[in-house]
Amino acid sequence: EVPIVLRPGKVTPEQIKEVAGCVKIDSKVFAKDGSDEPAESPGMKYKHYAPEAKCKLVACLNELDQTFNINKLIKGTNGKVIVIGFTEHEEKIHISNGQFLPIADKNDLEEYGRNIFTAIRYADSLKPDLIIIEGVKKLGFGIAIMNRLLRTCEYDVIE
Repeated sequence: EVPIVLRPGKVTPEQIKEVAGCVKIDSKVFAKDGSDEPAESPGMKYKHYAPEAKCKLVACLNELDQTFNINKLIKGTNGKVIVIGFTEHEEKIHISNGQFLPIADKNDLEEYGRNIFTAIRYADSLKPDLIIIEGVKKLGFGIAIMNRLLRTCEYDVIE
């Protein structure tokens, strides 16, 4: 009776609610599934788009915490670091051994969604010790993006 989002995508829960009047998001959308039960939707049990390099997702509620935590991670890593993030944050991220890959403005989830996995593959081709990915808010299309990024980073996230 109530539509349930099993795997979020381009059509957001808000858009479904406009048509159906209500919507639920399955509890497994952001949870790590360690069960042996079959997944209710393809792609929900295992990691996807995972690079060979270790990935860390940074998804804080405010911009200051976001850039602070990214810089803290960079400082704590001795090897090569690639940061994938928002264009506006390029000047706020300090990388001495690595690179910043700006993929979208912070308010443009469409562009972010189009570019994120190409950027991850490119970052991985540079053979870094760590890839840090700047996450988005879990709202609208951001729900789908974060669902995929959590799996990509194997749930290694700073929130």
